[in-house]
Amino acid sequence: MEADVIEYAMRRYGGNVAEVARRLQIGRSTLRRRLERYEDVKRRSVSSDLSADALFRSAA
Repeated sequence: MEADVIEYAMRRYGGNVAEVARRLQIGRSTLRRRLERYEDVKRRSVSSDLSADALFRSAA
């Protein structure tokens, strides 16, 4: 849910980290850390999805 709010705010304010942090009332470095964390989670999720697809295709 937090990730969705941050993602929305980043789109709304054109990726302006300072503006998003100000609007969400958090520090810029905190926002950057959270963005990095969410990107890591997304990468792992996509990687897992790709692995599952590869397994499915090889079983067919």
